[in-house]
This record gives sequence, C-alpha cells and structure tokens, in this order.
Amino acid sequence: MFNKNEILIVDEFYENIDKVNLNELTEYEFTEKFGYSDYYIYSDDKEILFTIEWDSFFFLIATDKNIMEKIIEAKYFEGFLCDSKTTHNWDYLDGELEELLEIEKKQNEKTENKKWWKFWN
Repeated sequence: MFNKNEILIVDEFYENIDKVNLNELTEYEFTEKFGYSDYYIYSDDKEILFTIEWDSFFFLIATDKNIMEKIIEAKYFEGFLCDSKTTHNWDYLDGELEELLEIEKKQNEKTENKKWWKFWN
C-alpha cells in the first residue's frame, strides 16, 4: 500500500539502528530480527513511525494526516486519533498499584493453599 519495504529498527536508547528490507525476510525472520526489545520502527524515509509504549500498553503510529487517513480507511488498526491536546487517565492513582498487587498476592496464596490441601488429602 505504501511501498515502504526498507525499514529502520531502532532500540530504546538509539544505540543500535538496523536497516531491514522486508522483501528479504519471512514473518518469522522479521520477528527474530526485531528481537522483542527494539522500540521504534521507521520507514526508511521516516514518513511513518510505529512504536510501542510499554509503560502505558499501547501502540503508536505517527505520520502525516494523508497517510493516517489511508491507514484508517484500510482498517489495518483499531484505535483513536490523538493530537497535542489529547490526554489520558491510564496511570494508576497513588496506592492503587500496591492495592491491586496485594489482592493478587492474596488470591495466589489461596490457590497455593488449595494445592497443598489436595496434595495432603
């Protein structure tokens, strides 16, 4: 659709930049090359950026309006458009994460107790 066969894979700290020709790789080889640790994928001309925001658990596509409209029209991704005024409430409130971790810990303890009970009986 965009004829962007050459991409740049860049790690989080811009220490490693790897140029990849997508026509030369299978999906498996691309996944291995990506390595699950690189954070920025650019088209070679840097018209499109695809990245993962690990802390907030979302994918980000940055490009100009015309290309984004084509991506939306093709229904390649589900999501919403953002601009400089977009905000979100995806962060935990003070103490919320600790409370959720404590609930999870108690649930795990109950599960472990049930396993031991079955083992002994």
